[in-house]
Amino acid sequence: MCKLSPCDTCTKETMSDCYECVGETYEKKVGIKFGKEKIQPSLIEPGFIQEMAKGLTDPIISGKYPANNWKKNSKADYIDPLLRHVLEYQKGNLLDEDGNSHLAAIANNAMFLWWFELQGGE
Repeated sequence: MCKLSPCDTCTKETMSDCYECVGETYEKKVGIKFGKEKIQPSLIEPGFIQEMAKGLTDPIISGKYPANNWKKNSKADYIDPLLRHVLEYQKGNLLDEDGNSHLAAIANNAMFLWWFELQGGE
């Protein structure tokens, strides 16, 4: 039965399936939103973003590197670290020596490389 109308003649089970009931047309009670082609950041797992941020923040807190220090280096400086984290992960090691996720470090290094490409690939 249609949840829009308590009629006994409707054969639809839910409101989303029912457009007409007892000869009358009802509007679907769902808004129209144009934006299906827009990016959906909500598809990125929040916990993964947090792990990436932790990997970037811990060296700042410990005084190892200043914030955004990676931008002062070159693209070539991040290929080997990315591959080292991949190899450690392949060996079954989930965390690096600082307790940060190897997968998040891979993502951070990939982000660095992506940024360098946007800057002209240097």
